[in-house]
Parts: sequence; structure tokens; C-alpha cells
Amino acid sequence: MFNRAIFASVLLATAIGVTGFNALQSPSASALSRFNVVDRDTKTQELNPEKEPQPIGVLSNNALYGLSGSLGNQYPGSSLNVDRTDHYQFRIAKAGRYVMSLGGVGSAIPPGSAELRLYNRTTLIGNNKPGQPIDLQLQPGTYRLEVFRTPFAKGSFNYGVSLFTPDN
Repeated sequence: MFNRAIFASVLLATAIGVTGFNALQSPSASALSRFNVVDRDTKTQELNPEKEPQPIGVLSNNALYGLSGSLGNQYPGSSLNVDRTDHYQFRIAKAGRYVMSLGGVGSAIPPGSAELRLYNRTTLIGNNKPGQPIDLQLQPGTYRLEVFRTPFAKGSFNYGVSLFTPDN
């Protein structure tokens, strides 16, 4: 079971360590305006995780979002052994630099088992392995973030994603 309290308490430290850029050290970013934890909605997972993204809404500037979930060999309630992908959807109202990373403290991702992917509508614009950030200048619009479980992953695992929106 993913421990939400531990994830929330270390998310900021993970974001600072993983992103490796100076935006968090600037005076305008000294205090985040918002801190949000989004747990993967199990009802959405049970409906159809491949087609129904978990909505996050419009991202606020100078905020940190923590996404958490679990990926396994099977869909809930199914005996089929299938690959899993969790989808999240969000909108950006203001262009700027956005940084997101899979893994960190609180995640239990076996090496080579997962990948983070970012799409602008249906176009892949960024992807990376756990612990390596996707750091991009994004324009206003709708985006989809995927936590992809690779075909050769063994067993189930919990994941955490930090999504940082600097003070743009």
C-alpha cells in the first residue's frame, strides 16, 4: 500500500533533488503557492485505465503536484495478464517551464519496469526513465501524462510522480 503521508512529506525534497535546476532557489519560488497530492482514482482504474485519464484540472503556477498509483500485471478483478498504463490529464493556461519526474522517495519501481511519457494531445513530446526528469517549455493546452509499465516488468509496484510548475 502506498503511504500518502510519507509521499507528501518527501515530495518537495524529491522534486528539488531530481529537477536539479535553480528555479526553487529564486525569491519568487521560495514558497510554493499550492501543494496537491492526486491519488490514482481506483474507480477510473476499474472502468478502463487505458482510455479514461485521471483528471487533474488546470495546473496552477508555482505549485507542486504529487501523483501516486500502483501498476501490476492484472486489471482489477481480472485474471488476464496484461500490461498497464495509468493516464493523467491536465491543462496549462500559461506558457512556461514544467518539470515532472517518475520515482523518488516513496516509489518502489524495479529497474526497467516503468517509463514516464508526456503527450500534447496524441503527440509524444517527452519521455524518461524513473529518476530522470522531463523538463520542457510548454504552451497553453491540454496534456496527457502516462505512467507506462514496460512489457518485461515483473510483479506489481507503487509509483510516485512529482510535477512542478515554476513561477512562470
